[in-house]
This record gives sequence, C-alpha cells and structure tokens, in this order.
Amino acid sequence: SGNLRRLMTNDQYLLQSKIGKGKTAKVFKAVVVATGESVAIKIINLTSLSRSIDKAPELVDREIDILKRTKHKYINELLDEFRETHNNEEFVYLVLELCDETLSRYLKKQPGDRLSEPKALHLMKQIASAFFFIRTKGIIHRDIKPDNILLKKEGELRTIKISDFGLAREIEDNDLSNTCCGTPLYMAPEIRGGRYSHNADLYSIGALLYQMVCGRVPFTAANATELYRTVDSKPVTFPHDLTVSTECEDLIRMLLKKDPSKRLTWQEFFVHPWFKGEDFTLNSPKPLSSLSNPVLRMPKRSPFIEPHEAVTHSYFYNACLEISRIAKQQGTSESLSIYIKCAQNLKGYIEYLNSCSMNSLETAQDLKLCKQFFLDLLEKITKLTDSGAQLSTQSPDNIIFKHAMKTGQRAAEKELLGLYQKSLELYSTTIFLLKYLNRRSCDTMDRTVLSNCLEKFCKRRGGVEERLQGPRNRNLELEDSKIQSRSLSGLSLPQITK
Repeated sequence: SGNLRRLMTNDQYLLQSKIGKGKTAKVFKAVVVATGESVAIKIINLTSLSRSIDKAPELVDREIDILKRTKHKYINELLDEFRETHNNEEFVYLVLELCDETLSRYLKKQPGDRLSEPKALHLMKQIASAFFFIRTKGIIHRDIKPDNILLKKEGELRTIKISDFGLAREIEDNDLSNTCCGTPLYMAPEIRGGRYSHNADLYSIGALLYQMVCGRVPFTAANATELYRTVDSKPVTFPHDLTVSTECEDLIRMLLKKDPSKRLTWQEFFVHPWFKGEDFTLNSPKPLSSLSNPVLRMPKRSPFIEPHEAVTHSYFYNACLEISRIAKQQGTSESLSIYIKCAQNLKGYIEYLNSCSMNSLETAQDLKLCKQFFLDLLEKITKLTDSGAQLSTQSPDNIIFKHAMKTGQRAAEKELLGLYQKSLELYSTTIFLLKYLNRRSCDTMDRTVLSNCLEKFCKRRGGVEERLQGPRNRNLELEDSKIQSRSLSGLSLPQITK
C-alpha cells in the first residue's frame, strides 16, 4: 500500500504487512524483490528513540554488531541492514529471518497454556544450544522471555530462534554490569540491585522453562513493587497437577535460585541430567576458540614468570624463591607458611623428576602437568600477598585437591566445546594430581572420595581419548597409554611436608 511504501524507499524489499510492534520498533513482513523470499524487517525510528533513551545510536549499533557476530542455527539471523531519512528523521532497518510465531503465542495455543515435558525438552535443548554459543562470545542477553523466542514450524515440531538483542551487551565473565533492564516477570533479582553478571540470564531461562511446563510464570503480583517483594520473600512452588520428571523440577529450582552464587553455573546447566547428555557443540557453526570465551579463559600468568623459563627446573626453583621473598615482605604467618610448604613440596617433586631420565616422554608430561599447578598456585599466592588479604589455612593436600577439581572442571568445559586435545591434557593433569594424593598416606583426605574422583575422571579421559582416536593412530595411542600406565605404577613420589 502507499502507506507502507512511504516507510521505506529501498527497492530491494517490498513491505507487505505489520506483524509486530515493540517499545522501540515495528516489525513488518516483507519480500526480497529479486528472489521472492519472505523476510522480516525491523524498523527503528532512531530520532524518536534518541529523545527517550540516552546513547540510542550506540545501543542500536551494538545490537547490529552483536547480531553480526552471533550467526547460529537457533539465533534469528541478521540478513541485511541499512538506513534512511524521512521527514528529517533517521530510520534503521534490520532485515531478519521471518518466523511463524513467538513462544508466547505458541504457549497460549496449548492445553493449560503449557507444554508436555518432551516438547519443553525439545525447545529447551535448542535454547541451551543457542546460549552455549552466545556464552562463547561473552554476551549477556538481559531480556529472555517468551516474546523474544521466535518459532519456525517444521511439521509438528518447532525450531526456536533467539531474537531481540536490543538489551544485550558483551561483558567479561567476572565483570558486574550495573544497568537495570529486562522484563520484571523474568528478571533475575540481582539486576534490581544493579550488580549482576552472565548468570542473570540463567534465572530468566529458569523462569522461561517454568512457564513452559507450568503454564504460568513463577511469581505474579498486581504491580512491579509487589512483584519484587514476592520474588524476594516467597519460595518457588509448583502446581499440584504438574507431572514432570525430578530432573526437570531440579533444573528449574537450581536456575531460579535467588542468590546468584547458589544458582546453577553455565557449565552445570549445559551438563544437567535433564538434557540426557546432549552435545551442544554439534549445533555450533564453527569450532570455538577458548580465547574468545571469557568463562573458559585460562588464568593469567604471574608477572614474575618468563615464558622461556617455563619448562626448566630453574624456573620452578626461582618461583619458589619468589614466594619466600613475598612471605618475608608480608611477615611470615602460619597460613602463609602452609603455602610455602606446598611450594617446597612441588619443588622437591620437580627435583625428583629432574633426576629421572629426561628422554622418557612420560616424565616430560609430568613436568608439564606440575608446571600448570605451580603456575596457578604462584598466581594465587602473589595476588593474595600483594593485596594483603588473609590467606587460607588449608593443608597442602586440600589445596592440591581443590586445584585438581578445578582443573577437572576446565577439562569438562573444553570437552563440551569439542576442544578434545586440550580437554585430554587437563584431564591428565587432574588424574595426575589425584594419583599423587592417593599414593600418599594422607590423613587430611578421604580416600574413598579420592578413589571415586579418580574413577570418574579416568572414565571422562577415556571417552575423550576415544574421540581423538582414528584408524591410523589407535594402535600408537594404545601403546603410549601402556607406557604411561607402567610409568605411573612405578613412580615414587616425595612426601608432602605437613
């Protein structure tokens, strides 16, 4: 019609009808003139938006930039973008994939406004896959709700498309954002306090899943103030007639924890039993690099570390001296002396390895494994002593065990990303440290816990090794495994000083 033509002069597209309207934009169904393909065009009146929102041009540019960097099967793709001026007002046009409906509208068509658990699982696996990818980009969405989950029909099934990155932004994993935004019914409680991070999105996903299986949002009230009071004071409850698995209910409860420190982490979310071992890397468009992923980034090196020294015995010796120097500067305390003893034990073990034949591959690998532990330990001590913070009084055994568990978690994250070689190295580090503790007469550690952890990580490493094995290198890897096994069984480890 004439009215629609006045909205846009770009003759590559023909506007057909309005299909949506939000606070900041209108969405139209359109056709690509050259191909006849149907698309959606989001029209933003930038001039009008600038009157009500500070830095509106920067926000729109950020949304476009994020859309360009998040091409994924389950994210609504930006196909084109352009700008026009009409009556002295600037408009931004985003050409997007055309979808059939929103999740909100789809839920309203279901009996009781809810989905069966299998249907909810089908959609939530897609949502998890999209956010697995979004997390690798260090992006927080901040407005997850049914209206921003678009659906495309594929027979009886639906394919989701995450949309509307207007409030999204990129933040480092340990950064805390301070902008209060989002939709109150799905908004994490900490957002109101003005200090939150990536896992605020997890709360919103929990509220979304709750609505999908329960037919209503977790908390309701007459107004926003009352709603916030209810969210803060009332526990999460489920309808009496709800029939979902314990795994589904557990996932919802863990996602809707009001204290973000008690909420499920992203890593725990992706491997939750409800997903039945789904590999979310399969839907990623390309291999993911840990360097672009703040949540999986390796610890920074201490300022005292020189890269060319990293594989030498003198490096470990000098690092121990550095710890002693810091201790003297800060004034030796009981807690600091425990760290020093731990470092001395590691130094002793490196000396033992140095006395072995350096021609054997397994000894070089042990040096590498020890190095990573020592780097982490040195960084921690340096940071704590430089800040004057109170150090932990844990025994060296517990320090090593905690490090082993953290390394195992990093290994699982790398495995989840499909970075199997890196995952294998980290699993090997974990197993090495646990065997170190298990071979000692260790009063401070529960041997059953150690054995269970060892068994678990050995199985995970075995699975990764199988993924890496191919017909050409399987026999070679099996032989290497036997050599390493014989080496570990005959390894005499130094005693840890208590």
